[in-house]
Parts: sequence; structure tokens; C-alpha cells
Amino acid sequence: MKKTLYDVLGITPDATAAQIEARCQQLLAQLAAQQGQPEADNQIKFIQHARETLGDPVRKALYDQRLVEPAPVASMVSRHELPDGPSDRRWLWVLLGVILLGGGYYLGSRWHAKSPQPTLVTQATVNLVGRPAQVQQAATLSSTELFERVSPSIVVVMGLNNNGDRVEQGSGVVIAAGQVITNCHVALGAPSLEIYHQGKQYDASLHYRDQGHDLCQLSVTSLPAQPVPLGALAAVKTGDPVYALGAPQGLELSLSQGIVSSLREFDTSRLIQTTASISPGSSGGGLFDRSGKLIGITTFQSRTGQNLNFAVPVDWIAQLPTRDGNSDQLLGGDETNHEGG
Repeated sequence: MKKTLYDVLGITPDATAAQIEARCQQLLAQLAAQQGQPEADNQIKFIQHARETLGDPVRKALYDQRLVEPAPVASMVSRHELPDGPSDRRWLWVLLGVILLGGGYYLGSRWHAKSPQPTLVTQATVNLVGRPAQVQQAATLSSTELFERVSPSIVVVMGLNNNGDRVEQGSGVVIAAGQVITNCHVALGAPSLEIYHQGKQYDASLHYRDQGHDLCQLSVTSLPAQPVPLGALAAVKTGDPVYALGAPQGLELSLSQGIVSSLREFDTSRLIQTTASISPGSSGGGLFDRSGKLIGITTFQSRTGQNLNFAVPVDWIAQLPTRDGNSDQLLGGDETNHEGG
């Protein structure tokens, strides 16, 4: 079995950065009295190399990736090929393993220098008999990039009376093929509905209704818009930058930027309070994180304060089938403004 830097330090691959640092300090302290002797100096160099590699999250993740790649035959040394010896010769095992590993690391480093740099890896859990499971940080978009990515999935929702006159207007977000999410106070405000997307008009019908959470899902035949990626409330933190995209005052595809002001406890979940501007007509639009994921549906603003805007969490969309048809009155009240969508 090939010796690894984890074997050098006598730790497991799931050790934390603090545990790695503590182990390195312990081993270096043990060798301090032998400093100046060739064997001890070599051991110190190997430990310092292991510390630099495993102590940095990105370098550790790249090193872990190389561990699961097929090893060259020349670097494969079985334990039975090493002589058994007393415990005071334990460093012979370490030295031999690290010498072999050092050659592989040198070749791997040269390959890495010539290859494109990977996306920042924020977490890597390595199973030495399988492949590494990695969680990568989503790319941060500029406001221009975010608008270009998600605006094709934003629509205008129009409510018509029996004479075909427009009496209600709001926004909507495409969350699946032919499926649009908006607020119920927009969708239920008129007998019939139309969707406007990129200059074209489409008939819409009510699919799910959750008045308590003020979310309605519409079916829109032949709507060609692509769905937005869905985020999760669990990933949202106070202070995160966010973007609201909708049609305030009928101004289609208006983008506003702000932060998450707070996460307010509500009905076993949380509402997203934001400084991103929301005006009449914004209701039913999308609130996005900086990677372009939908994290909320913009719903209302406070009448009694300035820049107090709220969105319901994206997680509630998944509850629509089980809450369909309810007529709860959980959101709203005298201090909130839904007027005009």
C-alpha cells in the first residue's frame, strides 16, 4: 500500500486543519533535539511539506484527488516488502514512504502547473477506496451576468376581467417547463390570466393555490422559457447580497440590488427581509442569490417603514401540491402592502 502524507503524520484523511497543525507541531517538537542530523532533517522537511499541503484546503483537495488516481507501478510498495523492526525504527517506514510519495508529488505538481486551475473547493471528503465527494462553491456572478442569466425566466402576469380589460398586474418566475410561480394576490385577483414573455402573450390557468403562503403556480401552454435554478433557505444568511427581478409599476425586467436584512421567523419557517427594492408590480418576481439561484418570491413591503421588503422562501414551492386549495390568511394585514401586485 502506498504511503501517504496522512501516514507520515499518523492521521486520517478526515482530520481538520486544526488537528493537522497540532500533529505537525507535536512531531516537529519530538525531532527538535535531533535537528542537524541528516535523518532528522529529512524527516522535518517531510513533515513541513505535509503541513503545507494538508493545511491548505485547496492544496489538500488537489492532493486528495491524486490519491484516488491509479498509482504507477513503481510507486506501489507493499507492507511486506519493508522489514519489520523495533518501534525505535518507525521513522524508516515514514522515510521510505515519503521518498516514494515525493516523486509522485513532484510529477503531480508539474502536471497541475500546466493544467487549468479548478474552481475553489470548499469541502472535500475522501474515501480512499472510492472517489472524492466534493462540494464546490457556486460561481459568483456580476449583476450584469446575473440579469442575463435569469431574466429570460421572468414573466409579467396580467389579470383580466370578464370584458378582457386588465385589472391586475404582477410578476412571475418560470420554475419548470410551462410552469410559473407568482403570488396568489396577483393570480386570484381576476377571472382570467395572461402571461407576457419577451413580447408574446400566452394564456395561463391556475394549477396550485396556497393562499396562506401567498404562492400560486400557473400552467402556461407552450411557454418556451427555461426554468431558473432553485436555491434553499438554509443557504441564505443575513448580510448576503441579493437581487430582485420583476416588473414594478409595469416596467418589465427591472433589477434591484440589496442585502438580506434579516430572516424573520414565520409559520415554522422564515421570511426573507431585504433591502432590494420591491414596488407594486414586483409581487411574484424572483429574489436571487449572487450565483443566480432563486431563493425567494418577492411578496410585500411594509407600509409603516422604509425599505422593509419581504420575500417568501423558495422552499415553500415544494409544499404547493400538499397545501393546494387552502384558504389560510397567514400573510398580510394592515401594515403590509400588496396593492397593484
